[in-house]
Amino acid sequence: MIKLFKQNGILQVIVIAIVSILLWGRSFLAPQAMMPCNSFAPLYTILYEWLQPLPLVATIIAYVLVVLEGVYLNMVLTRNKMVPFNSLMPALIYIVSMCFNQHPLTLTPFILAAPCVITVLNQLLILDKMNISNDNILNAAFFSALATLLCLPCIVLLLFVIVGLMVHSQYRWRCWLMVLIGYIAPLIIAATYYFLTDRLYYISYITFNDILNPSFLIEQSTGLTAFDNVMFITFLVLSGLMTFSRIREHSVVFRRNAEIILILLLVLAASLWYTRIMPFDAAIGAIPFAFLASNCLLTARKRLWILETLLIIFILFAII
Repeated sequence: MIKLFKQNGILQVIVIAIVSILLWGRSFLAPQAMMPCNSFAPLYTILYEWLQPLPLVATIIAYVLVVLEGVYLNMVLTRNKMVPFNSLMPALIYIVSMCFNQHPLTLTPFILAAPCVITVLNQLLILDKMNISNDNILNAAFFSALATLLCLPCIVLLLFVIVGLMVHSQYRWRCWLMVLIGYIAPLIIAATYYFLTDRLYYISYITFNDILNPSFLIEQSTGLTAFDNVMFITFLVLSGLMTFSRIREHSVVFRRNAEIILILLLVLAASLWYTRIMPFDAAIGAIPFAFLASNCLLTARKRLWILETLLIIFILFAII
C-alpha cells in the first residue's frame, strides 16, 4: 500500500474511496442523531437544531466534510512541500483518524471546526519571514475564533497562533493588533446575537465556567477501546520520532514548518483538558498526525513491511 501511494494517483483515489465507505457504511445504514453540545458553541447549536431530526442527512454531511477536509489538508501539506511525492497519503491518514474509535459516526463539533483548524495551519505555514502578510495573520486569528464558536476546546488555537508567530520571529505591534482584531471580530458578532436575544449573561456565565473550571475525566472504556487509544498514541509517537530523527535532511523552511505542526499537536493535546465537553478520540490529533504518519511511511527506507502492517492494522481497527 505504501508503494501504491508513492506512484499511482488513480489507485490512491480508489483506495481512499473504498476505505472511507467501509468506515462510514454502518452509520449510513443505521444513522444516529447528533449529540447535543453542553457548552458554548453557537454555530454548532444552530446546525444541531436543524439537523437533529434528520440523522441520515447529518451523517452524509459529516462524511462529505471529512473527505473534503482530508483533501484540503493534503493540498495544504503538498503546496507547502511538507510531504514527499504527489501523494494522497495525508488524506487517507486523516480520514481514518477522524473515524478512529468513534461509533456511531455523525456530525460533531470537531468535524465542523476542522476546516478552520486546517486554514489556521495553512496561514501560518505560508508566512514568509522576509515579507509577513497582515492578511495571513488576520485570517489565522479569525478562523481560530470561528473554530471556537463551533467547538469550545478549540479556544487553544489562539495560543497556537501566538506561538506560531513567535516561531516566525514576529514581535511587531502590528502583528499582535491583527491577531486581536481577527480574533474578536467573530466573538463580537456572536455576543451581539446573544445580546439581541437576551441570552448574553447566561451564555457568558456558562462559557467562562467551562473555560475556567475544566474537568479532566477519563471515562471508563472497554478493553477494545483502551487498546485503540494505546495503538493510536503508539503510532503517533513512532511517526513523530521517525520524522524528526531525519529533520536535518530537510530545508530550513521545512524544519520551521514541522515545528509549527508539532506545536499544533501539543496545543490540540492541551484541549484534552476539556474532556467533559469533548471526550478523547483520535480526531483531536488527526491533522498533525496526518503529516507525521505520511512522512514516516513515505520516507522510510528500511523495514517497510513493519510500517505497512501497522498501517493496515490501523485502518482495520478504525473500520471495526
